[in-house]
Parts: sequence; C-alpha cells; structure tokens
Amino acid sequence: MTLADLMRALMRRWYLVLLVMSAALVLAFLATRSEPMYHARTEVVFLAPSSARYPNELVTSSESLILTAGAVSERINGAGRRLDFGASTVNPVGSPDTGEDTWITLLDTGNQWVPAFEHQVLVIDATGTTPERAEARIAEAADLVRTELIALEDEQGVDEINRIGLRLSPETPQITVIDGSSARAAGMTLFLGLLASIAIVVVLEVRGSKAQDEAVKTRLTRHRRRRVRRRRGTAAPL
Repeated sequence: MTLADLMRALMRRWYLVLLVMSAALVLAFLATRSEPMYHARTEVVFLAPSSARYPNELVTSSESLILTAGAVSERINGAGRRLDFGASTVNPVGSPDTGEDTWITLLDTGNQWVPAFEHQVLVIDATGTTPERAEARIAEAADLVRTELIALEDEQGVDEINRIGLRLSPETPQITVIDGSSARAAGMTLFLGLLASIAIVVVLEVRGSKAQDEAVKTRLTRHRRRRVRRRRGTAAPL
C-alpha cells in the first residue's frame, strides 16, 4: 500500500477516523487534568552516645551503628529482600507499583551491582497528593523508626546512658512537586490516536482486499468450470 493508497483509504473510511480521533481527544483532555504528586525526603542519622572521648555525636561513626540502622530497617521492612531503586537519590515515584507510599531504607552508596553501606543513616521517602500529606508520612515514618529502635534496645537490655540517639537531616523534609507535561501528554495521546486510526483502516483494507481477491477467484473458477462443461457437451459423440 502506497502513501496515496493510504490517504484514499483514510478518506474513504473517514467515519472511523473521526470516531477514533474523538475518543483520543477525550483522553487527551483527561491527560491534562491529572493532579501532581509530591515527594518528600529526609534522613534519620543514628548518633552514638556522647562521651568524654567522643563529645561530638555527629562525627562519631562505627560499624555497630550501621548494623543497628540496618537492624531497625529490617524490623520495619521484614527480612525479605527489599526493592532495589538503584542509587539513594532515585525518585521512589518511578519505582514498581507495590501500593506503598513510604519507603525506609538503609543508605546505600554503592552501585547497581555492589551495594555499600558506609553510613548509619536511614533514608525516608514518602509521596502524597499534597505537600502536607507527604510531610505527615515522613513524620509517621520517623516515629516508627524511633519506636523500633527503642524496642530493639529494650530487647538487648541497653542502659539509658548507652542509648543511641536519632536526628533528622534535614529536620524539615525536602518536598518537590512531580508534575508531567500536559502539552506532551495531550500531544502523545493524539498521536497514538492517529496511529490507531491508520492501523484500523489498514487492517480493514487488507481484509477487504483479500475478500475481493477470493471473490474474483471464485468467479473465475466457476466460469472455467462452465466453459469446460460446455466444451465437453459440444464434443460429445452423436
């Protein structure tokens, strides 16, 4: 089918093109009406107990703190392997749809092949339809981390003086709006509608052409049979 044949087919079946493009226009309008999502992020830093030798809690880091942060994350998420979002800066909105709106993970500074846990930090990501909802989910997750840490230390019989502290960094979560391009969504929807129209018309044209070919073949076959019968009748002996 040449381009000219395609244009003639589209004009001949204009009613189908009009129907499909009308549906695409409605979908394009709905695509421009989508509500934005909001993403909030903060980090929970595990702080070692202050002492005369290590008075600054922020610069004190040890493997035990990292293990504790990992243990708290496991208590919250379960012992199974969690979803890998790649680097720690990956936007959770692009993650597989698991029905979750909050993620609590141990900070991974490695790559997609080799993880690396070098900091006693839990990263909290949350999404919401409003900035306030996303921030509220961050606060709920931070309270959950604090509760699980206390429960873990109680189980291990840790003295109050040796308890690990927590600090949010930053204390006010960073909130960003995630909003797609309305013009791009509408344009792509109309383009897909045009492709669907062309595909439907081409399929119908191909089927119609095959049906016509079959009809022509059938008529030719009947005509040949009649001619053969006539010849046989004429050539029959008297």
